[in-house]
Amino acid sequence: MNKLIFIHIPKCGGTTMSRFIDDHFDAQEIYPPQQHDEEQAYAGEGPCNYNLVRGHFHYEDLKKKGLTGNFVALLRDPKNRIISEYYQILRTTPAAMRQFPSRRVVVERVKGMDVAEFIKSRANIQTRFFSSPKPCLKTALSNLDHMALVGCTEELSLFSTQLCQLMRWPQKKLSLALNQTPSREKSSIDWESDHLQSVIKNSNNLDRQLYDYAKDLVQQQLQNLPSFTEQLGTVAIKNQYLFCNKQIGRAHV
Repeated sequence: MNKLIFIHIPKCGGTTMSRFIDDHFDAQEIYPPQQHDEEQAYAGEGPCNYNLVRGHFHYEDLKKKGLTGNFVALLRDPKNRIISEYYQILRTTPAAMRQFPSRRVVVERVKGMDVAEFIKSRANIQTRFFSSPKPCLKTALSNLDHMALVGCTEELSLFSTQLCQLMRWPQKKLSLALNQTPSREKSSIDWESDHLQSVIKNSNNLDRQLYDYAKDLVQQQLQNLPSFTEQLGTVAIKNQYLFCNKQIGRAHV
């Protein structure tokens, strides 16, 4: 089987897609194991002997470890990504903080910030995943060009279809049944204010350019991927976090 490496950028639909991908591998083929904290697993045994590697790993870190295979990733509109991440952090449960103490530190730090400070602290996260340790658009664009497949969260079903084509898996429909962010939570902050719009734009200029480039790659991939004739199946992904942006009338994972 061809090795698959899925770079999971936070709040880009990666949890939903990871579950879809995991269904195509045996548990012993997957790194890191689902029950282990990613950082602990990464610090221990390396990923090179596994057929599936997926998690919050930076592209260049994996390359330095000699990892080869089909690298794939999802990117998301920077504004929607940062809003989704903000609410996800604040919704971290006490049980999760007990299990992973590092998450408690993050929650407490974010609660002590105003929203603009949080946005600045997460500037150009997507670019950083492809050009660590410092965000460099030129490097990130070059690394995207070397990916086997790039997708956009806003076209998650298309990405799952293209992934099946790439890996020559039987085609499966991605069926989403996701939790929505409570309305009162979404309306508690005026994300459309001139101030926050300006902060988001200025703090994520590199991510905006990277995302726009990713959208162009998606269109190119439509012409280049192999066709398939396998029978359509269905994979139901349930109980994942959903941020629903009412103003544009679309649901984002």
